[in-house]
Amino acid sequence: MFRARHLIRSTSAITLGNSNPILSSPLSSNLPAHNFPRVRSYFRDRDKNYVNRCPINFGVLFVPEAEAFVVQRCGKFTKVLPPGVNFLVPFLDKVAYVHNLKEEVINVPNQSATTKDNVEITIDAVLYLKIVDPYKASYGGGAYGGGSPLVLAINHAQAAMRSAIGLMTLDRTFEGRNYLNEKILEALKTSESAWGLSCLRYEIRDITPPRAVRESMGMQADAERRKRALILTSEGERQKTLNKADGDKTRDILEAEAKKRSVCLLGEGQAQAIKAKAEADAQAIKVKAEAEAQAIKAKAEAEAYTIKAKAAATSEGIALMAKKLEEVGGQEAAALTIAEQYVNAFGNLAKEGTTVLLPSSASDPASMISQALSIYKRLSDKPSKIKNTSPQS
Repeated sequence: MFRARHLIRSTSAITLGNSNPILSSPLSSNLPAHNFPRVRSYFRDRDKNYVNRCPINFGVLFVPEAEAFVVQRCGKFTKVLPPGVNFLVPFLDKVAYVHNLKEEVINVPNQSATTKDNVEITIDAVLYLKIVDPYKASYGGGAYGGGSPLVLAINHAQAAMRSAIGLMTLDRTFEGRNYLNEKILEALKTSESAWGLSCLRYEIRDITPPRAVRESMGMQADAERRKRALILTSEGERQKTLNKADGDKTRDILEAEAKKRSVCLLGEGQAQAIKAKAEADAQAIKVKAEAEAQAIKAKAEAEAYTIKAKAAATSEGIALMAKKLEEVGGQEAAALTIAEQYVNAFGNLAKEGTTVLLPSSASDPASMISQALSIYKRLSDKPSKIKNTSPQS
């Protein structure tokens, strides 16, 4: 009875908090090694203590699902009871250990470690594991002298964590949490099979550096933020200047292109105007030339018609005159007409010019008439001579 009460008092101090009295209490070193597996006979409610609850053998035991009962007969391991109804020999068989086969979360106590750059930090972590072999979980830990496999897993995780952190600087420690988790989990998996455990995950919850380091890190973070602010400000000013320069350049280019385009359009407009004017002038000259040609042609046709009509009238008049001359008294009438015209011609000469050529007998009209009649007579005799000589030839 004293042994059972002593065991209950020692196990009631084991919690899931940030400290582990199993590792720090001197009582744990005085307990027999085979008593530590009895600590694993518990049911776990969140944030409550582990409680020893090995059932009493009445011959019939009901094993819950996801639990394993380790049975001893006369102090020697006999079997592991599966879930369901099991029959035992009263007084000879005894349930020595009860193991929960579900995945469990174990708080690894806070521990101090020194980084590669000689900074001491405090690390808080959790370990996710489950029991896969109840026999090794009950008796395997004793081969290592550590008792409970839970204690062995925690101690091994702490040792592996110190070794991994000693190879890293402080800054690398904050950045390499995943690396630390993987290294520690690899170290645990090398020994988990001997303890009947399966270490599923290891997670670092918090890394706490000393206060002076935290203050310096805060100052460094502030300086870094100010540096980034200054860099962003300068980048903004630089980008603003570049954007303004690009805008001015684009504006100048657009203005130059607009001027060039306006000059080209103006030149094209002037060229088109000159071309249109030249075409209009050419068309006007062509039309004018055609009109003049038409006018000249019409005038020529009119003059030709006039000449033709005049010639026809003259020929008719001559024919009529010749006919009249052949009549009785025709010669005398013609001679009188010529004499009148001769006198009128001298009169017109006196009207039109200042210089007048007069015959020597201008004062004698009768002589002038006789002279005109003699000219007419000579002219009238020539056709008769020609007419008389033409048959002979």
